[in-house]
Amino acid sequence: MRLLVCEPPPHMRAGGGKYGNILAKESQKKGGINPRTTAHGWARFMRMLMSPEFNAQLVVIPAPSPPLYDTTFPRDTYFVGPDGKIHLSKMAADYRRSDPFYIGSHLEKLGLEVVNDLNHTMDGRSCFHVLPNETAIIYCASERADPRAAEDLRRIFGIEVLVVELVPKFFFHGDVAGMTLLGRDPAVFWCRESLARPRDWDLIQDACRDDKSKFVEASYEDALRYAMNTRVMNGYKVIAPPGMSTKYVRDVNSLGYEVCMIDLGPLHTECGGFVACATNDFPDSYYEQRVPLDLRGEFAIPRFEQNIRNYPKREMVVAQI
Repeated sequence: MRLLVCEPPPHMRAGGGKYGNILAKESQKKGGINPRTTAHGWARFMRMLMSPEFNAQLVVIPAPSPPLYDTTFPRDTYFVGPDGKIHLSKMAADYRRSDPFYIGSHLEKLGLEVVNDLNHTMDGRSCFHVLPNETAIIYCASERADPRAAEDLRRIFGIEVLVVELVPKFFFHGDVAGMTLLGRDPAVFWCRESLARPRDWDLIQDACRDDKSKFVEASYEDALRYAMNTRVMNGYKVIAPPGMSTKYVRDVNSLGYEVCMIDLGPLHTECGGFVACATNDFPDSYYEQRVPLDLRGEFAIPRFEQNIRNYPKREMVVAQI
């Protein structure tokens, strides 16, 4: 699997502003994160993704200059359309509105076609799920995702887009409310407590039935630990955070998958994100011919690790809205 990631910068912080998630806001109240520890956790996690167990091939975007820092969660910045184009996000938070253009500029340099064609606010791939058999999209309207952006997705993907509404605070993106599994038995997991409208529960179940995907209810407790923020590697290995419940592991494994719990460090526990947030899709056809060696994980991650010793142990002050 080819994935795009972005290095955490020395001025990395927990984004606890107006659109910040609960974990980030709590971290800010305690004085913020340790950027050096955060960088070590990110690098260790990326090495795990590249290990023979998961076989990820990483495209590593360099850390941005201040005031940008949240590009470390690149899933919010774009999505790859069925046409192979990179569709940039139109982000809700003022301090993140330049993030898509930073990531997009690097993708353009690699020869990908990057378009800025969304008409409404939406934090990229984090805000919707394509059902496993691609019969429909579940679009998750929230403080960071305008319901009208469903029109953009219909235009780009050409399939039915069903709109559900998330409750505020913790459930800020669709990839903390639900997840799709594809590789073995196609399935959709969803946390009922994430939905602001009771009727949306039935809407998702009906969509899964039409898609011929199994529907599984995820617990609120697991969702709060970012159990939905996953990646399926090698067709059956589900990367999940530490501390998943016995029910979660049993439900996932019963579908032919294997839960692999890996620690991401402060990016998960203090900034509020996991493997889905910390990676994004990268078109396979561009990797071998277009990605230079210095941006490939096997060269970029060791180089990044050598510089971690220069990272501060306390947050640096940067603009935050």
